[in-house]
Amino acid sequence: MGDRQQYSKTSLAEIQKLIKLCKDNHLIAIVEAHDATGSDNIQYLENTTNYWMEMKDALIGNEDHVILNIANEWGGAWDSSNWAAGYQQVIPKLRNVGIKNTIIGLTQLRPRHTLFSEFIDF
Repeated sequence: MGDRQQYSKTSLAEIQKLIKLCKDNHLIAIVEAHDATGSDNIQYLENTTNYWMEMKDALIGNEDHVILNIANEWGGAWDSSNWAAGYQQVIPKLRNVGIKNTIIGLTQLRPRHTLFSEFIDF
């Protein structure tokens, strides 16, 4: 999916259609915007977060069927402190507009999976 920073913007209707297809086929959808992949620029993460806030109607009510990967592999330099600070900044914004879906996020080409709980106190 794209949020228009780098790729064409995926519309709310397109996301809703994809989620419905997944639900109809008993699948869990993992949605993500690919525009900030590999970037360390916090503004890209902010822009992607704003996109998900705009698309919230596709997420709210589908918490059991949709996992949100805010920005695929944002934080390409493997700087854990920058990565954590970025997500600490944007996750509350998503929660404050009612997005309660499970959120995942991995840094680019990370040699091991990184859990939010390692860096962010929920």
